[in-house]
Amino acid sequence: KNNFWNGTIDELRIYNRSLSAAEILQHYNAKVTLLQGESYVINSRYNELTSSYEGLVALYHLNEIAGSTNFTDSSGNNNTGGCGGTSCPTQTDGRLNGAFDFDGSNDFIKMADSKEWDFVDVTIAFWLNPEDLSGNPIIFAQSADDTVGESSNANDHYAYHDSSTKEIRWATVAG
Repeated sequence: KNNFWNGTIDELRIYNRSLSAAEILQHYNAKVTLLQGESYVINSRYNELTSSYEGLVALYHLNEIAGSTNFTDSSGNNNTGGCGGTSCPTQTDGRLNGAFDFDGSNDFIKMADSKEWDFVDVTIAFWLNPEDLSGNPIIFAQSADDTVGESSNANDHYAYHDSSTKEIRWATVAG
């Protein structure tokens, strides 16, 4: 499988439930305030969305400094991510503060193995700026090693872009 994401990722959230359309809209409207043109600022009301945190497994703002090898989980669940593949993505400007740029050849965000990733319903929210969407690229993964999505890796979980349907999908490799 090992087709890696080529582009920028910012504000990655993973929920173990399906968010309603109203929750998604509330989340979007509370997160940013449009100022002028393409300038955005964090809206202070964002921290008041406690109901939207129900089922939040991981929250990565991806505002770490250049050269970071770990990505802080701000959900309170301690699901810190690290560099997967053979290199780390590079820090860049994001939609909201910083973000990370993935080169499409050898890097992804890897989360530690945990029972928290064993869920049926999922909501994945993030800002993406793709450079290339071919080949079903993996956006992020929970895996025992760096060979994400291969049949030998029972219980890998990963999000990828399905190039044929043009949808983001969540997959689990069954053991």
